[in-house]
This record gives sequence, C-alpha cells and structure tokens, in this order.
Amino acid sequence: MRADSVIVRPMIKHVVIWKLRGTSIEEKREQAARVRVALEDLRGKIPGMSSLEVGVRPATDEQLGDVVLISTHDDWAALKAYQVHPAHVEAARVIATVRIERRVLDFEVGSAETLPPESTALPSRF
Repeated sequence: MRADSVIVRPMIKHVVIWKLRGTSIEEKREQAARVRVALEDLRGKIPGMSSLEVGVRPATDEQLGDVVLISTHDDWAALKAYQVHPAHVEAARVIATVRIERRVLDFEVGSAETLPPESTALPSRF
C-alpha cells in the first residue's frame, strides 16, 4: 500500500423512530423526556459508536413519530456489538415501557446497499 493511500471504512447509520403511549401531549412529552435521557446516557459508553443524536417532536401531529435516534457506528460489527451492550440493553428496557411503535433503518453511508450483510443481521431490541 502506498504511504499516501487512504483507507475508507464504511460508516453505519442507525435510525430509530418511536411512537409513545399516552392520551395527552403532556404525557407523551414526559415519556419522551425519559427516553431522551436513556438514549443520551449511551453517549461515550459504547465502543464503535461515533455519534448519537436524539430528537423529540415539537408538534402535536399524530402522523409524526415522537422520538428519533440517529447514531453512527464504525461498521456493521460495531452496530451489532451496540445491540447487546449492557448500556443499550438498559435503554431498551426503559423505552419498552413507553413505546407503542418502532421503525428502524440501518444503512451504510455512501453505499447503494441498504441492508446489512446477512452475517450481521441484527435482532430487534426495542
């Protein structure tokens, strides 16, 4: 390999959107705050996770999700390790108590391939 060669590693984006239980916007906001704290507590604790963003919907439109997580992982193996990391398992436990719906999209940044390689298919956690 030449000295000026750059090795480009794939980065994996993990996007999760949740709808939360609740009969009022106040109840959903309270639950969203709990979810946000649980997710933001993952920051800096999981090897191979290079970024984490959490968004909470400001509007009352029921068509929208209530909370979104966008995280970046070094590769598919790092995403798989994240799924079983104890900090993630604890966040999943908290979220499972308040969610009614979950949607996930994992993809390799800059790749036309949108699904993980079969050998790294990930289990559903929360």
